[in-house]
Amino acid sequence: MESNALNTGWFLSLLTLQVTVVLAAGLAASYLLRSHPARAHRALTLALVAVVVLPAATWSVRCLDIGFLEGTPASSTGSFAQLPTFSESPIETGAMADTESPVTRDAASGTSAPTRSSAHTTVWQSAIPWLWGAASAFAGLYFLLSFFGGLRILRSARLVTDAPYTDGARHASDKLRLAVTPTIFASTAVRCPSVWCWRVHPALLVPAEDQADRDTDWATLFTHELAHYVRRDHLADLLSALVLVALPWHPLAWWARNRLALLSEDACDDWALTTNGTDAAGYAESLLQVAVQPRPAFVQAMASNRSHLVRRIRRITTADVFRPRVGRTWSACAALLLVCVVVAAALAQPGTTAGNATNESSERTASNASMERALELAKALSDQRGDEEAVAAIRSELNELAGGFQVGENLLMNSGFENGDGLVPESWAVRNESLIQFEWNDGAGFAATRGVHITKTEGKFPYATLVQTIDSPGEDCLVQLIAHVKANEVGKAVLDLVFLDEKGEWVYHIWAQAIGEPWENGTHDWKQHVAYAYVPSGTKKIEVSAQMYWPGELWLDNIELREVKP
Repeated sequence: MESNALNTGWFLSLLTLQVTVVLAAGLAASYLLRSHPARAHRALTLALVAVVVLPAATWSVRCLDIGFLEGTPASSTGSFAQLPTFSESPIETGAMADTESPVTRDAASGTSAPTRSSAHTTVWQSAIPWLWGAASAFAGLYFLLSFFGGLRILRSARLVTDAPYTDGARHASDKLRLAVTPTIFASTAVRCPSVWCWRVHPALLVPAEDQADRDTDWATLFTHELAHYVRRDHLADLLSALVLVALPWHPLAWWARNRLALLSEDACDDWALTTNGTDAAGYAESLLQVAVQPRPAFVQAMASNRSHLVRRIRRITTADVFRPRVGRTWSACAALLLVCVVVAAALAQPGTTAGNATNESSERTASNASMERALELAKALSDQRGDEEAVAAIRSELNELAGGFQVGENLLMNSGFENGDGLVPESWAVRNESLIQFEWNDGAGFAATRGVHITKTEGKFPYATLVQTIDSPGEDCLVQLIAHVKANEVGKAVLDLVFLDEKGEWVYHIWAQAIGEPWENGTHDWKQHVAYAYVPSGTKKIEVSAQMYWPGELWLDNIELREVKP
């Protein structure tokens, strides 16, 4: 469950889909309800609330593992969630000839390195979090500076006490049933009536030039502005800004913010017309006298966009009815719908509680198919030993495939040659010892530990062998042979596996790894070889051996044999 919850790529993909659907639904609802701006604004605001709440809800469902869909998302860290692909034929002409195992170890530490089948993070994948973070930081900084810009306007403004303004503000606050008549300020940075809602009591802002003698319906204009405070439009504005900071790359988030601002102006126009009983034509004429004010964020201005202003005037002069209120029943139903949508969206994800049996079954099916393919490839190795390209192709596919399997415990005794009190390491034997110089001492092994050093100076046959015989882990199974090897001018040496029946007779044998020409350079520093082999039917014992055919020097350490399991 933990690995699934931490699957970041899958989680972000799910969230992207969720917020896209929710934003699209909210925008669609706002257009369907365009004849009732207050409800359209509320529907879009609730969609933005869902965008903010959904990540936490989805994460909680994921951590609690209570999603109701069957199956679990593919995990990039699981052993079997991303099995390598493999071909249908055991041999692919022109396949990679690289026989180096995907399981390699650091020469100094002995720790496993990433397999060749692991997906490396690309440049653009690495850049995405940085670009996203930079865009979010830029958007957050913009809104923060814009907020302080509004504060600066308010602090630099002068108090206004002229009767036309104060009478209009008093009339508007009475109509809207505000407890306190708002204070009025004039500023050279303001070109049209605006309201600053980020105080205990709102503050009205008017242009600094003297407009008291103009024939302006200040009561209606101030009613429009104070309606923003009553409706809490500044909070919806803040919510849309937070969504943009979180999703600066999402076009629907920008669209939603722009649409929300337009709907709030339409709704406040309805408040101004219905509360004051103002004639629509007269109110439209008052709007024509208003100058457009590109407002800072979080300052509700009478007109912040010319095209929006033209559209509002057209709507005011053509609409038959104005409905400023959302309605309690409608609000309750919309809130309940929001809860249902958030819960359903959060639960609409895979969970092992719902699909554990199905997941385990599908994993077993995939693992069994992969193991069958691996066994097929291992069998094919014995038939292609004379074809170098075919062997390379088979080994490459087998190594890649088996790299995703589990391996059992080491079956060999004294793999590191550390134990023993004679001339040969405990549990090991040397055959044809007279043909070689055999050394077993400290410093001869990998990383300067105790190891075996074999020197052969002449002759191709007979060959000398360091061997250990063990019980077979089973029949028709796959085993992994690992060995640290160092070579100097080795003509030919092999790591060999001999499979014996219950009578000790050969069933089959395979050179799991060849060292020296023409297979590989006969001189190299410590190198870990990893090879896989098929254990045929009837096998009761396995001989694991290192064989020297031609002259050269060979150092051996850490020879292990393990059963491979899906």
